[in-house]
Amino acid sequence: MITASALPRLFACPGSSALPHANTTSDDAEAGTKRHEIREAQLKSEGLSSLPRRVLDLIPGASLAAAEVACAYDVAAGKVRQLGVGIQRDYGGIAPTEIAGTLDLIVASSTAVLALDWKGHTRLGRPSHHEQVMFAGLCASQLFPGRTVIVAIGYADDWIDHDHVDDLDLDAFAVRLPALLESVAAQRARKVPDVAEGGHCQHCPAMHACPAKVALMRRLTSGAEADDLELMMPLDDNTARVAYERLKAARHLLARVERAIYARAAEHPIPLGNGKVLGKRTVRGNEKLDGNIAYEVLRDQRGQSCADMAVRRTATKKAIGEALRWSLVGNETQRSAEETTLREIRARGGATREESERIEEYVLELEAGK
Repeated sequence: MITASALPRLFACPGSSALPHANTTSDDAEAGTKRHEIREAQLKSEGLSSLPRRVLDLIPGASLAAAEVACAYDVAAGKVRQLGVGIQRDYGGIAPTEIAGTLDLIVASSTAVLALDWKGHTRLGRPSHHEQVMFAGLCASQLFPGRTVIVAIGYADDWIDHDHVDDLDLDAFAVRLPALLESVAAQRARKVPDVAEGGHCQHCPAMHACPAKVALMRRLTSGAEADDLELMMPLDDNTARVAYERLKAARHLLARVERAIYARAAEHPIPLGNGKVLGKRTVRGNEKLDGNIAYEVLRDQRGQSCADMAVRRTATKKAIGEALRWSLVGNETQRSAEETTLREIRARGGATREESERIEEYVLELEAGK
């Protein structure tokens, strides 16, 4: 099944549909999902008043708004059907000639309809040039016929990019869809599909099985990629462009590999040799000092002026050290003075230390014997 969110990638690389897919996530993806959920909940509870002013300004007199509207577009019949609202992208019963997609937001008035897709922070260019957004506009035009159609991309910083599209624009987009389905079918029939690299690779679910990425990983591990890039030096405009594109591709691939490695290490330590492993372990955080208790200790031990110098609502070891430098007695060293003061702060319950888990290299025997 082809979905609307995959359209930008499939138009650039139909072969990616013929490769095995792996479901992955990231902090950015999870943050985006959370933003969608919050906006959907706000629209349900507060209605049109929950929408950003930038959105409402695009549709004067808006009387209807809905979030997470699932649709299917039949490329053979040229018809849209609504699948439901808030169905969590559960696209059941999709025909082979249909493309399924969820419109993040539809806002309609008696004369116009807005189809908006929420994105993150990265600007994606004009909405009318983005295939997923144009799919939303195509669906909106049939759900609300006879209205002016506006397609928009909303970003995490509340910026909205929008374009007005007419019937010619939507028809021009619609006629590209049957050809796309044919290209996808042809690639799926091939033993080894053709692939095309580009910015669409960053979030491709088939990256792990992509022939181009596998070849790139082999070049990276063998050092051949570094050798090729070095041969491009010194750079001119053309070689700089090529080197930059190859560098971006390598970074995207390595980032995906790193996430996979750390996910594996979180489940089970990875032996690195010589007693070292890469795995999850609990580490001690920085010690936090209670400002009130630290102030009392310094005042009792060193006097009011030292306490006033060291504590400003909160206490830090650095500030205490700077204050103690001016209150040393006899042969006392700053280190011994700091140790005495911190010992008393801890004794009075004025120091805490949180623990956290992180993935890092460590020597297994030393960790076991700590």
